Amino acid sequence: MSWQNKGLQIKRFIESNGSVQGAAIKLRELLEDKKHGPIIRQEFSLRECAEELRRKGYEQTPLRPGFVAEAVDVTQFSIIAGELISSRVMASYEAYPKVLDKLVTPFNSKLQIDKVPGTYVEGQMDDVEAGGPYNHTGDIKDKYVQITGKKRGMILDVTEEAVLFDQTGMVMLQAERFGELAAIDRETRGIYTIMDITVAGKNYYAWYPSGTRAALWANAGGSGHVHEYDNLIVDVLTDYTDLNSANTLLGLMKDDNGHNITIPATQLLTSRTLNLTATRLIKNTVMPGGANEERNPFADAVEVIHSPIIDGSGDVNATTMWFWGNFKRQFLNKVVYPMQVLRRKFNDNHDPAFERDILAQYKVREYSQVGAQDYRYVVKSTGAGS
Repeated sequence: MSWQNKGLQIKRFIESNGSVQGAAIKLRELLEDKKHGPIIRQEFSLRECAEELRRKGYEQTPLRPGFVAEAVDVTQFSIIAGELISSRVMASYEAYPKVLDKLVTPFNSKLQIDKVPGTYVEGQMDDVEAGGPYNHTGDIKDKYVQITGKKRGMILDVTEEAVLFDQTGMVMLQAERFGELAAIDRETRGIYTIMDITVAGKNYYAWYPSGTRAALWANAGGSGHVHEYDNLIVDVLTDYTDLNSANTLLGLMKDDNGHNITIPATQLLTSRTLNLTATRLIKNTVMPGGANEERNPFADAVEVIHSPIIDGSGDVNATTMWFWGNFKRQFLNKVVYPMQVLRRKFNDNHDPAFERDILAQYKVREYSQVGAQDYRYVVKSTGAGS
């Protein structure tokens, strides 16, 4: 069943929308529609599109005898085909199973380096006698964490051969793969940063208090030390006592004024290897293995999240580590621009359409970075035991 049979013959489609740009806008709307989108994605032919735009160009521009014209108007072709390709890339990107967004709080940025403020007042509430003065002990203190980031991206080429031999299906598979790779890349970088590790010689560090890198997961070093409180344990995730070790440590955390932090844990993050154990510990209403069916004190207390990226990180404790706490309170996701698909505007100065028979190019890119704004809201266990 073709577009013609569906009433979406390309020539009429372009003409009925007034222009190539108008047709592209309408095509985008149809692709986003649950009813028409799947039909168009399946029936769309890059070759039919290119041939129609070529005929349209021939009708408007008479050719001199012996002159060989370009097969396709690359600008018009890339506009129309771009809607379909962009739709495939973004659909694949969104469909890829991700957990990072559950663990971070996003914020928009226009800066290469962000200094996320953490201003606080040093001082305490105090007794005030009747008619007596209030103590002026409040002193504004400045602290910040630094979050940088880099662009990430790649380019998808649509060649003349791909259109000539109507390899629409292969181009769409490539577009889907691009979307999937972009999702994997963002997810991997984010999870590695939460882990605060080095992989294959590349650093994925999360915490830069006052602009200087410090280990995110560490034991306390005393007053004035960058870690005044422990957020690292070694408990093997086996039963509720291990969860309680992390929860107890979390309850000892205090802010810069020495006030207890009362934000409760919301998530348990594990490797894929530990997912079954974690799920049993949280989802069972009674304690697993308990002879008297004693009620589980952590039943449905938090959301269980796992990521195979942890398992594949190469860390010595990759399959045994787990994290307990309020991730969104601790981790930020700086977004300069989210996932995008951009169409190349060809020009006469450097035109791949002429040099390499490229009919269209699409840039897949995103610019974001995960970073920690504190260390007090999540506890990590290596799971290595004592």
